[in-house]
Amino acid sequence: MDEKKRQAMIRKILCGKKYRELDIPQSTVADLLEQELKKGQKKNETVKAVKAKLHNIIAPYLDTLDYTEARKKIDHITPQDGDADWSGLYRDILCAHDSTRERLSYHQEFFSYLFSRIGPKCKILDLACGLNPVFLPLVHLPEGLEYIAYDIHGPRIDLLNQIFQKGNLNAQAVNQDILVEAPRDRACAAFLFKEAHRIEKRESGGSRRLIIALQVRDIFISLPTHNLKGLFDLRERMERLVDATIDGIADLIEVREFASEMVYMVKKRDG
Repeated sequence: MDEKKRQAMIRKILCGKKYRELDIPQSTVADLLEQELKKGQKKNETVKAVKAKLHNIIAPYLDTLDYTEARKKIDHITPQDGDADWSGLYRDILCAHDSTRERLSYHQEFFSYLFSRIGPKCKILDLACGLNPVFLPLVHLPEGLEYIAYDIHGPRIDLLNQIFQKGNLNAQAVNQDILVEAPRDRACAAFLFKEAHRIEKRESGGSRRLIIALQVRDIFISLPTHNLKGLFDLRERMERLVDATIDGIADLIEVREFASEMVYMVKKRDG
């Protein structure tokens, strides 16, 4: 297939009703399309397969947040507003997604643990970040922290950068597909929260290839202890995933369990 036809298919998918307002990187769709084209299917079957994979990637990140309304509210925050005003707004935003809503009940303990292991004057990469960076204004940050968050949801990136600016944080959010283009920044640590098992559904071995590509010292991999309804214990399954992912490329330093997730601290051997 020539490049003109590829680009036309990519545009068709991105302009679909489900995705046109999400500002998904073209590189994500191009990567999925390349995988499907290798199968030699008909054009309509290829487009259908790409849309199905894209839905599986995007669906876990979708939330109930009205991003336009949230940005308006953040824009009205002033230095005169009390802590309760802006922290209440940020808590409301965090409640819009299952993962961060669960973490709200123990976020102080969670981030205290992470930052105690990382230390001051560090750069942190938050990979496939979701709404997790909204916690930054709510917790005590290490001195000299530099923070870069990556996500493929365009409106979310805009919201995060607005929050960082309002809080005068040394942080930025980047609209980038980490599996297509791994971050090149050299950093002290990377966060990969509740994402490795989803990466494997998209691309078997994708988490391992991502870790190999990262230029970081420590990686904190968080995985759920149970499914969303709390019916199935996932800990053994997730432990096997971590073991397979880091085998030969990183060492498991410690494991810490929180109410709804396990955090595996691993150190890269070439970090």
